[in-house]
Amino acid sequence: FTGMKKGKAVVHTAPPSWVWKSISPAGLKALDDYKYTGQDLSILVELFLRDFWNKCMVFVPETLAPNVITFIGFMFLISNSVLSIWWCGDSTGETCELPRPFFLWFAFSVFVYQLMDNLDGKQARKTGSSSALGELFDHGCDSLYMCLIAYPMVCAVGWNGTQSFYILCSAVLVFYASHWEEYHTNNLILGRFCNPTEGQFGCMFLFIFAYFVGPQWWQDNSLGTFLPFVPAVLHTLPLRVVGLYALPFLLLYVVGDNAWSLNKWCKANNKSFTSTFSKLSPLIIHIVLMTMWVNVSRINIAETQFVYLVNFHGIMFSYLCDRLMIARITHEDVPHWNHILFLTVFGLLNALFGFVQEELVLPALFWILFAIFIYYGVSVTYQLSHYLDIFVFKLPSK
Repeated sequence: FTGMKKGKAVVHTAPPSWVWKSISPAGLKALDDYKYTGQDLSILVELFLRDFWNKCMVFVPETLAPNVITFIGFMFLISNSVLSIWWCGDSTGETCELPRPFFLWFAFSVFVYQLMDNLDGKQARKTGSSSALGELFDHGCDSLYMCLIAYPMVCAVGWNGTQSFYILCSAVLVFYASHWEEYHTNNLILGRFCNPTEGQFGCMFLFIFAYFVGPQWWQDNSLGTFLPFVPAVLHTLPLRVVGLYALPFLLLYVVGDNAWSLNKWCKANNKSFTSTFSKLSPLIIHIVLMTMWVNVSRINIAETQFVYLVNFHGIMFSYLCDRLMIARITHEDVPHWNHILFLTVFGLLNALFGFVQEELVLPALFWILFAIFIYYGVSVTYQLSHYLDIFVFKLPSK
């Protein structure tokens, strides 16, 4: 069957039979009205980054597909994780010290990722190839940023596995909350004071700092070293732990800002604000279950199976966030419960009752999740590319 796109007939071909048809025909039809809207209120973008990115566009060939640019930046992120895991394995930043030059590479990789992540959208607009598939590919890679940056960050600051787990929980909740707001308002707003751009520059700073002074600096120096007037109970608190105590305040500010904006939108559009919280439930359920699992684990999975823990937690988040983003684009509902959460449920129940040797459970659950995640991602890509009659890594012929 055919449709129209910018005045041209589009042939909507059916994807292969093995594809998981997770998007309904009505959801695919909604792609005909797709339009991306968003605001980036970053201070750094306004000061100099926008001009810098615009000048960099001169070096981007017009024949290069936007998704190729996205993928190049994503590969740099993967290199960071591969280097960290190859050197340290399941050892965390508290027990494994990376060679200092690694941190310079990490900083450079985040810089390249950020650059590519902003050039892809400019290239899409320049070539007239903006699409729902491009947005999902971009934001899908962004959602994996959390688990991919976790390994090098742990090594740069020297957090242990448990501390790193709570840091990751906070990061994914912040990311998810912005897309929770976007799901309802159809407008992605990147805030002024807690923006991904500033966060990425913060990561780059920490990596460069670790190159010059080493991760141990965060343990050797306490809060009282720089703030001698703090109460005695906080005076000897290592700086690497200070971030953990600051997490609740960061979460309250960021998620609260999303909730405040969404509440105003609901009032303006005569919608129920309380009903919007149901879209948060899949991730909240997963975080609660994972937190319980980490705390009751008899083998202390946060320390002994750190790589699998971060990968399982990060990919589960990415999957749930991708489902939320796809539901927004296709105008479909997000259920309170997702069946993939049974994986987390099983992990927790096994930790409590010992059905299976616990050392085997998290690796097995990770590979099951990974297979589902890849199958789902490839299937969605096939569905969208066939319906929109476009290629993933190639610009349409003129």
